Amino acid sequence: MTHKPTATNAHDYIQHYMSIAPDMPLLDALRATMQQFEDCLSNITEEKSLYRYEEGKWSIKEIVGHMIDVEVVMAYRAYSISRGESQTLPSYEQDDYVRDVDYSQKKYTELMQQLRAIRAGSIAIFQTMSDNELDREGTYSAPTNQVSPRITGYILCGHMIHHINILNERYLNT
Repeated sequence: MTHKPTATNAHDYIQHYMSIAPDMPLLDALRATMQQFEDCLSNITEEKSLYRYEEGKWSIKEIVGHMIDVEVVMAYRAYSISRGESQTLPSYEQDDYVRDVDYSQKKYTELMQQLRAIRAGSIAIFQTMSDNELDREGTYSAPTNQVSPRITGYILCGHMIHHINILNERYLNT
């Protein structure tokens, strides 16, 4: 399969990410969305990375941190499912993850380097999976979703596009 599949038994947020993920081979989509994310934030300074469009909303740095968290969690889920994990994989609370890190003390450029490295690791994980492993189904919760590693890879792409859109609409047009 060279283009994105459909996620028929998944929650609405997964359906949304799948709908905006690029319709191209998975590895190309993972590379392309990372490049789009980098291009979107190419002019961000350390000072600008602290910007929030509204009190209580994440800063640009926190969005990058959130992208790192999601990349790690989703790559782990994809890897586990590809290896035949039969237990429901745990959910995680994105707001808790972001809240529990003091991103104001982290360098924006280092966070971007970390995200690039983790995406490269995700690509390496997906690249080594056979079609059978990519299409094996497993479950993770919050709410319960029956997905394959291939779908999980496209979720990563759609999630990144979702945040590019938010960054362009609410952060970068000020």
